[in-house]
Amino acid sequence: MDPSNDKAHPLTPFEQNQDNNGPTLPSQQSGASYPPPPGPPGGGYPYPSQPGVAGGSYPPPPAQGSGSNYPGPQTPPGAAGTYYGPPPPPPQSGPSYAPQSGAGYAPPPPPPNTNFYNNPWQSPPPPSRNPVPSRPPNIFERPMPLLAYAGGIVLIAIVLVACYFLGGGDWAAQAARVGIVALIIGIILPIVWFIRTRSRLAVSAGMPRRIISIVCIVALLAASPIANAMQGSLHMQEGRYFEDRGQWQAAIDEYTAAGEKKPGSVALARTYTSWGLALNKAKLYTQAINQFTTVSTDYPGIDDQVIQAHQGEVTARIALGKQASQLGNYNEAIKNFDTTLKLQYCYAACQSEVKGVDSTAYYNLGESQFKEKNYDDTVTSFDKILTDFAGTPEAAKLHKHMATSLLNVGKDQRRSSCSSAVPTYQRLGKDFSDTPEGKNAQNELKQPQNVTGHFVNNEPNRNYTRMSLVQGLMGNMTTDQMFALWDGTQLKTDIQANGNFTFTAVPQDNYDLLWYQNSGGTERVAFRYNTLTNIPTHTAKVGPLCPVDVGDVKAGG
Repeated sequence: MDPSNDKAHPLTPFEQNQDNNGPTLPSQQSGASYPPPPGPPGGGYPYPSQPGVAGGSYPPPPAQGSGSNYPGPQTPPGAAGTYYGPPPPPPQSGPSYAPQSGAGYAPPPPPPNTNFYNNPWQSPPPPSRNPVPSRPPNIFERPMPLLAYAGGIVLIAIVLVACYFLGGGDWAAQAARVGIVALIIGIILPIVWFIRTRSRLAVSAGMPRRIISIVCIVALLAASPIANAMQGSLHMQEGRYFEDRGQWQAAIDEYTAAGEKKPGSVALARTYTSWGLALNKAKLYTQAINQFTTVSTDYPGIDDQVIQAHQGEVTARIALGKQASQLGNYNEAIKNFDTTLKLQYCYAACQSEVKGVDSTAYYNLGESQFKEKNYDDTVTSFDKILTDFAGTPEAAKLHKHMATSLLNVGKDQRRSSCSSAVPTYQRLGKDFSDTPEGKNAQNELKQPQNVTGHFVNNEPNRNYTRMSLVQGLMGNMTTDQMFALWDGTQLKTDIQANGNFTFTAVPQDNYDLLWYQNSGGTERVAFRYNTLTNIPTHTAKVGPLCPVDVGDVKAGG
């Protein structure tokens, strides 16, 4: 933009005189009635004719200011005021006088300056030594054509638009970039304007262009601070733009750049919630749960968004569990269902729905484990149903397979750790008595068991050869009482040479151990007891399912 002017200052009269050598006066020594001036009287000094003085009564001038013939001041015809000029030129008459009128008359050149003749007190101005000719302004001084001026404004606008759209970045970065470019242009333009104005002294800017240029420069200079002040607002607006179009991460980035942060940002909480709901709709439930968890954890005070996030999380976990169940991944399904049931915001309707699908998942898992003869895990899965979902249809369906699984688990326990099998058999016989497995368990629980041990004789002069199981043995008993118990029991066995002994098919009960010696017709029975309590030291507790090993039974010592 070039705020130049197309008007030139008018030239002063002095400049006009300098350029044109003054105005051309009309010749006063021409015309049809102009007579040749007479010669000087008395044959005096022949003065030359005075340019610019004409008239029919022109007398010969005397010597300037002196002499007897000086007639005093003369007023030349056609001139105002009294003339005190130099002596007149020699007479212009005679055979050699060139005519000053008619066809052959050549008018004399104009006088250099005759303005002073109008004022007898005015001296002629000094001639100009360095006349300044009038010239048009050069290409730099000339005002910019209107089309170029308007085109410059349009070009600047195009440059700013290109900087905005072609530079990349978000809205705020684009605006900041435009502000910087506008600031640079806004600084350059006044400098160019100042240089052009100083170089063309006679050309100034017209008012319309001045106003337009000032407005444009001010707008350019103001663009940068305005862009900086609008950074936060632009980030927020672009965040909303991305949010409305489902570009969730971009929206979160813009909101964060605008200064939004947890836990109080409604915009961020809303975006995470909307993102989770969109993922639910797309059946990307795991990712949806992540977004809902973010809302619940990071923005607990944004109540409306937290409520939506809770509902969305419940929906996502149920859907994720069902999805896993359909794929046969029952463990994953159960994980989601169980987690949902533990949520504080899984209310009555949620609990009812989830318990149904969770029970089904456990049942399907147990059935798959039963087919693989993985009876321990089958019992675990079915037990979960019987404990937490007793009222569901699956609790009734599992009865038969649960009995079979318990029996097989019990058998495995008897082989590895028999005592642990007792509760299993007892449960089987009680809760599943209507099944063959339950009846079998009841029978097994009633069976007598073997009792084994190792006798250690610490009395060298005694030779104990037999062992018995009796009841009611006490430390303060007499010999006859002890023999009565020995004689009254049917549970007797021989002590092997290595000290081992075995009782077979011993009914389930509690017994005391009593050993026997017969040496040369002399019989002896003995046992060990606690002298403080009189309770026998060596006993045998025969229970269901499992044989009893009483360990070392020590005599004497």
